[in-house]
Amino acid sequence: PHPAFFYLELICNIWFSGEFIIRLFFCPNPTDFLRVPVNIIDLIATLFFYIDWALEAFLTGSNRDSVEFFSIIRILRLFKLTQHSVGLKILIQTFKASAQELFLLVFFVLLGIVIFAALVYYAERLVENPSNQFDSIPIGLWWAVITICT
Repeated sequence: PHPAFFYLELICNIWFSGEFIIRLFFCPNPTDFLRVPVNIIDLIATLFFYIDWALEAFLTGSNRDSVEFFSIIRILRLFKLTQHSVGLKILIQTFKASAQELFLLVFFVLLGIVIFAALVYYAERLVENPSNQFDSIPIGLWWAVITICT
C-alpha cells in the first residue's frame, strides 16, 4: 500500500487514542465506562493498531503473515457506526428480541447441512462411480452449504 495511507491511519489512531483517554478521564465512573460495548470496541481496535505497528517493525518474512490477524481486528470500529444510525439501532434491538428464534433457525439449518452431507457421502460410496467427487464428509458439507445457498 501507499505510505500515505499508513500516515493517515496513524493520525486517525492518535486522534482516537486521545479522544478515548479524554473520555475515560472525564467520565464519572471509569469502570462503567469500560463496560460499555462501544468503548470496549474502541479500546481493542486502537490497541491492536499499536500492537500491529510494533510487531510489523520487529517481524519480517513469513512471521509477518501471522500479524495480519491484528489488522482484521481493527475492522471492529465499524460497529461504532451503530451509535449514529437509528435504523441500525432498531436492527440490533430486533436481533436481541428474536435471538432465541434465530439460534433455533441456525441450529436446524446446520442440522440439515450435516445430515444431507453425510447422506450424500454415503449414497455416493454405495455405487461404483469412478468420477465420485465426494471423498469425505467435509466435501459433502461444502456441497450442502452451496446447495442450500443457491
